[in-house]
Amino acid sequence: MAAPSSRTQEFLLSGNAQQLLLANFFKQYIGALIRYDDNRKRIQHILKPLPFHIIVNGLAGSGKPYVISIIEQMLTELCISESAVRSPPLS
Repeated sequence: MAAPSSRTQEFLLSGNAQQLLLANFFKQYIGALIRYDDNRKRIQHILKPLPFHIIVNGLAGSGKPYVISIIEQMLTELCISESAVRSPPLS
């Protein structure tokens, strides 16, 4: 997987331990998806990773939107997110 952008690095440098744990898990999951996609034509019996599901909960001020922003930024870097493929509005 490509090196993280400066924006993702900013998110990761200022995240707390739990946010970083989730970000690393998500990074490993995306890596597994990429490896699956790269190898599925060469290896017959390769299993596709299960879908990624997460419930983000916590007390007020625990950083729920922040961790979602980290994941969104990682998806944007990989051109997988909605915002990465959205066309600019027509003038």
